[in-house]
Amino acid sequence: MEVNTISQQKSNFFERYFFSKSRYPNIGLIRLLLIALCMLQVFRNYRFLDVFVSIDPVRDALHLPSTLIGLFHLPFPIQKEYLSLFVIAFYTAGFFAMLGIFTRVSVFIFSIMLLYIIDIQAARGVFDHEYTLTGLVLLVMTFIPGTGNFSVDRFISWKRNKAKYSNTSFLEAMIGNPEYVWGYKLILILAACTYFTSGLSKIRWGGLAWLDGQTLTYYLDGSASPFTPGEKPMFISPPNVKEEEKWKDGFGIYSYSYGNRQQSPFWRSTGNALAASPKLMMFIAASVVIFELLGFLLLFEGWSRVIYLIGAIIMHRSIGFLMNLPFLSFQLLCFLLIDWHWVYQHLGKRLQLMIDKLFKRFKLPAH
Repeated sequence: MEVNTISQQKSNFFERYFFSKSRYPNIGLIRLLLIALCMLQVFRNYRFLDVFVSIDPVRDALHLPSTLIGLFHLPFPIQKEYLSLFVIAFYTAGFFAMLGIFTRVSVFIFSIMLLYIIDIQAARGVFDHEYTLTGLVLLVMTFIPGTGNFSVDRFISWKRNKAKYSNTSFLEAMIGNPEYVWGYKLILILAACTYFTSGLSKIRWGGLAWLDGQTLTYYLDGSASPFTPGEKPMFISPPNVKEEEKWKDGFGIYSYSYGNRQQSPFWRSTGNALAASPKLMMFIAASVVIFELLGFLLLFEGWSRVIYLIGAIIMHRSIGFLMNLPFLSFQLLCFLLIDWHWVYQHLGKRLQLMIDKLFKRFKLPAH
């Protein structure tokens, strides 16, 4: 009897955790805003994607295609004669996916093309963490419930299907009906794995030595800044490294250099001030690793998830200020993954009254 009770409790928990229904957070809104930011960032950083074409046949021959490129036998890199067609297809798919035109198909195409160009860069030794998580989240959105919310497809359906949307306002139609939350939980699992493995890799490859704060000190004290005088180091592996001593699963490393490209004198001086205290650097290094290893807190309900997501935003903002690596898409995703409706319901009554007064003052829709 006791075994059956425990089994039933587990079944009920699983059912509630993955198959309860909610409108919040809204997957369609996450799709719209995340793709909009992604397209802006890609255009700002790569414009018309010239960097993804063949640079030098001899140099490109040194790089092996990634698993994704090899699995689907995709061109590596993009051939110059096909670049214009690829650029048009990439931005068109992104535009359609953002607005929700043929929503799931366009999101799938855009996510695959985004992961494709990321893999070209990764094969050349430049791994873009920011676009990778965005690409994976968008790929998941091709099959999870709620992706079609806030879309042109939904608007057309709302206008045409009067029987289905009778007595439904435009905003209600865009928000959509309550959906199964397993899609939202799957995105949380992706985010949790990203943060946890980031912390784990620091320990795996750097060991406890990473916790001495010297790595962060190097990034913040001006040693890695192109805006400070003096030559900057590049770490070059000797050519005769034994196979068993190569790191990164036997691939080894032939050169590595990182630059802190923060141009603001104020934030550079702030970084210098922080780096001047070895104990503070040790504390920050340990705190970052512990925070990342606690990424599984995203899988828990309630305030632990909310606090972790807010903490992640603060961490990325701090890195952005000090090292000019803002990870804006991470910040946006963390903000949108917070169930603000749940937060509102669990705030103190006094704060709720303040928010309600604010909504009334600006004539915003009630909650």
